[in-house]
Amino acid sequence: MKSNEHTRFPFLLEILLEISKELKYEAEVIDRNLIKISSGEKSFFAGANGDMGVNPINPHFAAEIANDKARTLELLKTAGFRTPESLNIFVNGNYREKGKEISDALYFAEEFGFPLFVKPNRGCGARFADAVYTMDKLKERLGNIAEIESMALVQELVELPEYRTVAVDGGLQYSCRKARPLLRGGGEKSGDDLI
Repeated sequence: MKSNEHTRFPFLLEILLEISKELKYEAEVIDRNLIKISSGEKSFFAGANGDMGVNPINPHFAAEIANDKARTLELLKTAGFRTPESLNIFVNGNYREKGKEISDALYFAEEFGFPLFVKPNRGCGARFADAVYTMDKLKERLGNIAEIESMALVQELVELPEYRTVAVDGGLQYSCRKARPLLRGGGEKSGDDLI
């Protein structure tokens, strides 16, 4: 996202951008709530979840960003990463936007086709995150999500290996492939016997 006179930033980020300009630091706008400040040798991210606070990125703030799946997708797209075709919609609440309603998700499904992957915008543990193969199942899953969350993501189903990475202080500690548990037998013993 390019910074311009027309972009409205939270008040404290505006001040940080002005100070960075005065001190001749480079300020890169990631989105209206996240900027990167660099002195050439060192840099840090600062983010705002409103006008009340600006914090250098720390593990808590990074986790908050990652927990918002729609925002994470936008940040990944902005950084040039390939992301699944997606639509984030409001399934309940007062913050609805035109083009982000359940009816828009149904239109997305008609245009894109099935299978699709549906998940709540926030949360973990894969609660109500599921591949759907029919319009009825999509409606049902969006109804389930509406019970726990105000937003949902509807995405193309990508069937590729999934990896988890752990980074501490900007350094990659390890990465591992996520796999579903699998029990294989030779056809002679029951599952209980194998376990």
